[in-house]
Amino acid sequence: MGKRVLIIGKGWREHTLGWKIAQSPLVEKVYFTPGNVGTAEVGENVDIKSFTKHEDIDNLAKLAEQLRIDLTISGPEDHYVNGIVDEFRERGLPIFGPTRAASILEGSKCFSQNLKERYNIPTPLPCEHFREGGWDTAIDYLYENWRNDRKFVVKADGLAAGKGVIVCNTKKQAYDAVIRFMRDRELGDAGAKILIERRLYGWELSSIGLTDGETYLPLAYSQDNKKAYINSEDREEFLKFVLNPHDFGLIGPNTGGMGAYSPVPSVTPELDGKIREKIMIPTIRAMEQDYRTYQGVLYAGLIIVKENGKETPVDLEYNCRFGDPETEAVMVRMKSDLVPYLFACMDRTLDKMPPIQWRDVVAISVVMASGGYPIKDGYETGKVISGLDEVKKMKNVIVFHSGTKKENGPIYTDDGRVLTVTALGLDYLDARESVYDAAKLIKFANMYFRKDIGTKWLSKYWNLYILKWKF
Repeated sequence: MGKRVLIIGKGWREHTLGWKIAQSPLVEKVYFTPGNVGTAEVGENVDIKSFTKHEDIDNLAKLAEQLRIDLTISGPEDHYVNGIVDEFRERGLPIFGPTRAASILEGSKCFSQNLKERYNIPTPLPCEHFREGGWDTAIDYLYENWRNDRKFVVKADGLAAGKGVIVCNTKKQAYDAVIRFMRDRELGDAGAKILIERRLYGWELSSIGLTDGETYLPLAYSQDNKKAYINSEDREEFLKFVLNPHDFGLIGPNTGGMGAYSPVPSVTPELDGKIREKIMIPTIRAMEQDYRTYQGVLYAGLIIVKENGKETPVDLEYNCRFGDPETEAVMVRMKSDLVPYLFACMDRTLDKMPPIQWRDVVAISVVMASGGYPIKDGYETGKVISGLDEVKKMKNVIVFHSGTKKENGPIYTDDGRVLTVTALGLDYLDARESVYDAAKLIKFANMYFRKDIGTKWLSKYWNLYILKWKF
């Protein structure tokens, strides 16, 4: 009899995982709680009131027992931080992911920074911690240490849904970030403690892999695009971006992610080796030595900097769950069955698994967002979405749902980030053609999306692309 899988969450990360898991011959049925319009197409949605609160872990465990679930996965990180794995294990319920003790790697940036410094894992330095109530001391530190050639990043210690990091261009921005986080408690308890770390310059990379606490097995590399939009959408500015993508100024606030792509052509075998040997494997060993054995997904948000003329990876953050929207771009390229690898992480038998096989294609994911996102309460919901049926007819294009709901037939927007359009192509030009052809078919009031996702890899095609110049 096939496995019954429960996926907790309502975003496109959960939709994507369910889409991939449902393809496994080992799986009989996939359940989602609460799920969304898209997840209902690959499994069954089961709603639990107020599922995001950690007090509901007990109800989630009861649901897993009632449905006779063989494997549970949480999409959101807060369940792991609040101990869902510990609770499920006590009840004898199989669950994928790290324990409460191990999830502190994402739950506290102060902890993860301390771990990296103790075990010599590359991290931005200097870096200082400031405890609750110490906002004036943090301001003094910035005043004394800020230089034109040494700027800083202000980070909230706790979980902040992607809004707890402020990359500061001016001293005033840094002061304001400290005040907002520590004094005004804009992020609640998440900003009671902060980190102030030196700002590094380079290109960012998402390194995501599976681990059973000892063995590490990497997934395909991907790149996330955090800024809300590019400087300008006019033809002249866009062509400047095609020619000089690394120099082009991105504007708007950081978001949870406006798009992603995989693979990343600039990851050389040498750089891949450094990432594994200097960051990913040492992190797993450090957690083991700290009596916090880490099993599940290990996500490292990296920045690649030049050091003595060579590219060197530095860790900016850890996550204890699948990336979002990186998961969409990675999972559609995964040729192997994901399910056996998830069980191997739980059973600590990952060393017996073969390397994961990948499709030799490019995947690009573009986020369709509500106007006003990511400003809190700055966007409207309840807008009718059209064009999804037309996109379904397209080859090598998949739409993953996040902020959607269905009432009496039509599908409506229900959050700031609504859909992710993901396309496969033979190369970046091909994938971009498909993903933006699909994006143009989808409509809802005040919708916006970035039009440059994957453009940085088009330099060898730029003359052809300029002739077509299609969005």
